[in-house]
Amino acid sequence: MALIDPNDVASAGIDDVQDAIDRLNALKSKPGADIPSINAQIKVLIAKQVSLRTQALRQIEDTPENQQAIAAMNDAAADLKTAAGNITDTATALTAAAKVVSTVTTLITSLAPFI
Repeated sequence: MALIDPNDVASAGIDDVQDAIDRLNALKSKPGADIPSINAQIKVLIAKQVSLRTQALRQIEDTPENQQAIAAMNDAAADLKTAAGNITDTATALTAAAKVVSTVTTLITSLAPFI
């Protein structure tokens, strides 16, 4: 039995819906076209396309690797906020700035898989 990748299915669905939207838009230029009806159909298709995109993004986001990267980014952002809040004078600022640089480095490292 062949394995089915949900993201491939969602991507194909998104492309199919876009093709239908494009064809409906082309129909609007035909003589006697019912433009309000066509526009209503396009709005329905756009809503379905948004739903498919959201589903595809959710599946990507829910992978263990991405969950780990998201957690690391959230931790780095929290550390960054704490370090920035600790800046009160020049000496503290330099120490805090070093922590900020370290935290930003951690954040960038966490984002590396997405770059």
